Amino acid sequence: MKRLYYTRINNNINNRFYLLKKYFCTEKTSKKEDIENFFKDLTTDESKSWEYYIKGINPDYEPRKEMYYFLINQNVNVKRMTVYEIECFTKWLQMRKIYGNKYPAFPYEITFEDKIEELKEKYPLRKV
Repeated sequence: MKRLYYTRINNNINNRFYLLKKYFCTEKTSKKEDIENFFKDLTTDESKSWEYYIKGINPDYEPRKEMYYFLINQNVNVKRMTVYEIECFTKWLQMRKIYGNKYPAFPYEITFEDKIEELKEKYPLRKV
């Protein structure tokens, strides 16, 4: 009984894998190209979902839109920034907008402008 059960599971797994392999290998070339473009889009920096996220389009988030345009005007390539850096910078801009120019307060006499300069050095925007 145990052997039959394992054989049935293995056959189901193999059949599903075969169907998946068959789908990816034998479809028309246009569908193959679509799949290849999808995977290429995931592995490059030019992914639309990432671009929509950093521009504040999806999900719709006005502070991130402000952060994006602020950093683009400061010549920072926002597309190369990490999620953590984007979220921190969005938070800092909101603090500055709500509480004034003395915020955000950083330790060791680091200023907000120093953080902007650090981003400019780390992610320079290349104008083409």
